[in-house]
Amino acid sequence: MKHMQKSQDRTELLRSTPVKSALLKLGTPTLIGMSVSALYNVVDAFFVGQLGGSQMAAVSLFAPIATAMLGLALLFGGGAASYISRLLGAGKRGEANECASTSLATSMAVAVLLLAGFVAFAEPFLRALGATDTMMPYAAAYAVPFFIAMTFYAFNGTANNLIVSEGATTVSMVAMLLGGISNIVLDPVMIFALGWGVAGAAVATLAGTLLTTCVYLSYFLRGKSSLALSPRNLKPTAEMYAQVLKIGVPNLTYQLLVSVALWLTNVFAAAYGDAAVAALGIVARIMNLASMVAFGFVKGYQPFAGFNYGARRFDRVREATKTACIWETAFACVTAVLLIAFAEPLLSTFSQGNASIVAIGAIALFWNALSFATFGVQAVYSAFFLALGKAKQGALIAIGRQGIFFIPALLIGSWAFGLPGIIAAQPIGDLLSFLLVLVLVAKSKGALSDSEMANAEHAETSA
Repeated sequence: MKHMQKSQDRTELLRSTPVKSALLKLGTPTLIGMSVSALYNVVDAFFVGQLGGSQMAAVSLFAPIATAMLGLALLFGGGAASYISRLLGAGKRGEANECASTSLATSMAVAVLLLAGFVAFAEPFLRALGATDTMMPYAAAYAVPFFIAMTFYAFNGTANNLIVSEGATTVSMVAMLLGGISNIVLDPVMIFALGWGVAGAAVATLAGTLLTTCVYLSYFLRGKSSLALSPRNLKPTAEMYAQVLKIGVPNLTYQLLVSVALWLTNVFAAAYGDAAVAALGIVARIMNLASMVAFGFVKGYQPFAGFNYGARRFDRVREATKTACIWETAFACVTAVLLIAFAEPLLSTFSQGNASIVAIGAIALFWNALSFATFGVQAVYSAFFLALGKAKQGALIAIGRQGIFFIPALLIGSWAFGLPGIIAAQPIGDLLSFLLVLVLVAKSKGALSDSEMANAEHAETSA
């Protein structure tokens, strides 16, 4: 009875709570959870940075792997979450249960296969990621516990998306908080107190990831979820996968392109020494923390938009989108100002005052922070298109930011201008992506009318 009441409360939150209040209730827990989860990456950088520049550079090599595994979670979890929100809004709970169970099982199966490949070919894989002779011993020590952690990371990302899709954002927050805080606490213990160095950082990541997994498993196994995950609900159908993948593939595409971009950045930066790799790695972690805060709030907006789209409450979708854009832009602008103002002391903290790392990082952080001011609108409208099942627009944004714009800018910039060109690539990609989003938004203005949204939903249902 209590479980049914909680499920009804979540439905009412999505359906009838005033929009601003609903966004705060949904977005605040995911914002906090994702912020702490991203914070442990920054804390990792702080502690590993105390070991030396080569150690920091070695750990930075693994960022593309984490990004790719997040892409796997978003392929099935993010795609399923969008579909489930719309199914719940339309009152189709049985289909939502089947989608959730099948997506989680598929994600885990793929993650295990990838883990086996990573472990079997660890050394050549690390070389391909850009490991130099000075980085290799540290990268090898970090690799195995990190790869194991990434398998559970894929489970956590998928489960998190499913939980958020039903409006249970507080559960998501608790899971990420516990995992992130445990990682932060264990980092100095395992790196310094136990003397495990970079391997200790990887083990701390594994421990935090496992704790998050336990929270999600407990939530599902104790029947707290309004989604019934069960082997009997494993019903992989072509129609279900089509609905999941049409949203999941743009998510995966974006994350894979981010992964490729990080890899190429490391490879090109390695030509300018470990300090360049370390500096750009630190900046990437700082900007990832800022973007995860923005994504955290948007993650609460997305199920709201999807549910009300499925329930044909298009007025609530419009109001939520406008409100989210204003709040996200304000956050992005304030963050940009703070990062620019405190760039050098911030970078010095993560590098023991290494002059080369600080000099390179300060320039990179300035331009990345400046372009971050445009990030809020990009994040909201990316979530908007995906929540409504508009795969083409979602795919275009995903491919645009890291594929069409950033990677060519990186290739041309590194060839023509060297390290300054590498540094400028991400800001250029962000600004061009922002212009693309503005064009897509202008074209979709008509789609925000009740009649056109209704027609779009009818066409999607008939497909």
